[in-house]
Amino acid sequence: MSEAKAKKKKLSIPVKLAIALVLGVVAGLIFKEKASYVAFIGTLFIRLLKMCVYPLVLFSIIAGIANVADIVKLKKIGGQFLLYTFLSSAIAGVLGCLAVTISGAGKGLVLQETVDESVQQVNMVESVVEWVPDNVFAALSNGTLVQIIVFAIFFGIMITQMRKNSNAVDLVAMVVEGCNIIMQRMVEVIMTVAPYGVFCLSARTFSGIGFDAFLPLLKYMAGVMTALAIQGLVVYMAILKGF
Repeated sequence: MSEAKAKKKKLSIPVKLAIALVLGVVAGLIFKEKASYVAFIGTLFIRLLKMCVYPLVLFSIIAGIANVADIVKLKKIGGQFLLYTFLSSAIAGVLGCLAVTISGAGKGLVLQETVDESVQQVNMVESVVEWVPDNVFAALSNGTLVQIIVFAIFFGIMITQMRKNSNAVDLVAMVVEGCNIIMQRMVEVIMTVAPYGVFCLSARTFSGIGFDAFLPLLKYMAGVMTALAIQGLVVYMAILKGF
């Protein structure tokens, strides 16, 4: 058998994750509290992902902007990105509301005994001001994604403007590109063990619920997966074709 045929028979990551999720649900329902013994593996997997996601966002945005030599072209790309973000986020919100309304997800499902019913008012002006980090290292430490993105965009624009007249700035751009490649590889390595992490997480989640709560939770999962499928296969494809 050729190497190409052997590669074709390997299961893809999404298929492995789906299988791991189903097996984890079954294990959680069967073994109940005993399934919590493997919970630390799922927690370790989540921590590995969180360890990489924020540096990956930082370096990928900076590298992407720094690779655009024409600042006029960068403005055009930035405008298209904002339009794309607004459209995709708005449609995702609508799909989420429709999925919950149609499927009735969440009815009869209680995962926590206590619920915090306090309501906090949101000031839009203050929310926009807080997008700008006063300490980028604190933003990276706390995982404040919006602040990380704002800093990365600003930093990338400065590289684009200055790299033509400074060898030092050009060197910084090369270092950022190298860091971006390394972070992408780290995520690829972590994703090879993702099925084990998903199995342990789903087993832990379902170990604490009975069969009475299984159907409402299954309905919730079906609604979420349907909305995600429509967003990924229809909405994103339509936006991609439009742009």
